[in-house]
Amino acid sequence: MLNAENMWVIRFMQLGSGIARAGRPCHGNNSHVCWRRAIQLSLVPCLFLLCILSTGCSRFDRDWKTAVDTWQPADHTDISGPWKGTWQSEMHSSSGQLRCLISKTSDNLYHARFEGTYLNSFRFAYDVDLSTEPHLDRLHFTGSADLGAMAGGLYRYDGNANSTDFYCTYHSNSDHGHFTMTRPESP
Repeated sequence: MLNAENMWVIRFMQLGSGIARAGRPCHGNNSHVCWRRAIQLSLVPCLFLLCILSTGCSRFDRDWKTAVDTWQPADHTDISGPWKGTWQSEMHSSSGQLRCLISKTSDNLYHARFEGTYLNSFRFAYDVDLSTEPHLDRLHFTGSADLGAMAGGLYRYDGNANSTDFYCTYHSNSDHGHFTMTRPESP
């Protein structure tokens, strides 16, 4: 049923399939005008989506800055707070920058928020819960996160850290590699 609420969807589909306003086909001498209008209208949803996606990164950036400015280690095995370093794929020879914010959620459980770059241009972000147990002067941790089929599916993490050094391996069906991080310098 055609009504005002779904009219914009129909209009977008018409423009995308080459039908101009008022149902006229895009052909003849004015076809470039029709396509230009279709491209202009298709940019609006893309820009809206970009704004929504970029707010997650800006929230991480804000939380990151606050953590770097205020973090102090509680003891030599305190892994909470900000981390900065790199990730390295051993399967695809790719790497990038990596930042992480870790918060303690219970005695042996931490929540890690990762944010990194891929090909120096694309940003990614995801969260992982890490189960920990003491091991010598460090914490050993494990965790897993399903990043979706496009990103490689289920990733498993295994590593160790103390208050200054973080090392972790990751494995999925399509990739494996490691993270190496240290504490960022205070401003």
